[in-house]
Amino acid sequence: MMKDFSSLLFLFAILFSCSSLLDGSQICDNGEYKIEEDISGEDGSCKDQNRLIIKEYLKPAGLNFCTEHTEDGGTKCMSEELHYSATPPLSGDYRPLAPKYGEYSYLPPQRWLHVLKYGAVVLLYHPCAPMDQVIAMKDILSGCMRKHIITPYPHLSEEKPLALVTLGCMYNMSWVDKAPVEEWITAHALKASESVVTQDGEYDSGLVQPADIVSDVADSIVCPSSISTVTIEPPDLTTPTTIHNTSDDPIDISPDYTQLTTPTNCSNDCPAVTNHITVVYFIEHHILLFTLFIISLVLFILLLSIWICYLRRNSSMRERRRRVTPGKYKPMNSFFPKPGGVMAIAIPEMGLPKAMPSEREKLIVESDEDEL
Repeated sequence: MMKDFSSLLFLFAILFSCSSLLDGSQICDNGEYKIEEDISGEDGSCKDQNRLIIKEYLKPAGLNFCTEHTEDGGTKCMSEELHYSATPPLSGDYRPLAPKYGEYSYLPPQRWLHVLKYGAVVLLYHPCAPMDQVIAMKDILSGCMRKHIITPYPHLSEEKPLALVTLGCMYNMSWVDKAPVEEWITAHALKASESVVTQDGEYDSGLVQPADIVSDVADSIVCPSSISTVTIEPPDLTTPTTIHNTSDDPIDISPDYTQLTTPTNCSNDCPAVTNHITVVYFIEHHILLFTLFIISLVLFILLLSIWICYLRRNSSMRERRRRVTPGKYKPMNSFFPKPGGVMAIAIPEMGLPKAMPSEREKLIVESDEDEL
């Protein structure tokens, strides 16, 4: 009897669990349960069927805004309501299932806030925004990176119906200017804490166009089309090259770029062709060699000047020595005599120095001779 009672109790527990699952009380988020509560009747369509007309003075305007502190968002089940203080929100709580990257007919903030922590960029546009501007923004963002979301958002202003959103930042604009948009995406994309996560989401309700891979799955290069690469091919000197002047008359240049042929069907206004093209071509294509040549020439002139100065100085010193001490002499302890002293004259190595009387001694001798 007890065994039968325990069996019945076990079956009752199983039936209770199944009934709980069927009514959804134990479901957190499966991508289908209660998703209409997040949408709240917003389908992303233009209600009045009248497209916004952007005023001329607002066309080039764009506003960049970043919050100092972002809210630490967390996952909230579908049984919990989510409310945000900002419109549009730049951070906050989100649903557990992240959306797949791509374009949606409408995706609520409770979903796209999830991918902001992965460094994704979200494009929001007013449902009644000018269609050409919306298409231009879609093309730019989808060509910049894979990790993006595109969705209408009816709470944008009519003056600035376009917005790009990353974690904590927003670029709100009234008109599309490709260069600033690509610069903003490059500067703000993949700057979140979990940007290294490349896995796509699971939620796909309302997905219109899945995102394509641009550079790679990790978006290693953001907006690769904005990076211009130029490959310079060396000139082919084996065949003549043809260029065209302003009169659309061909000018043939021989392989050595020195012999030019002036067009024969040219009027008096035809531009003159001179051999200065050869010099310009050489400088442009051999700028490094030309620079090294100039530096070498300057150094050579400098060294030559120093050498000439050294030779002139050395020659002057030898001439001075030759005038003072002709011949081969012994060195003297004091070449210049002291005032009133006797100067010793250098003589050949054999012999003694001969004293030469000073002017004072000459006067004394002359006075003694006069007295005698």
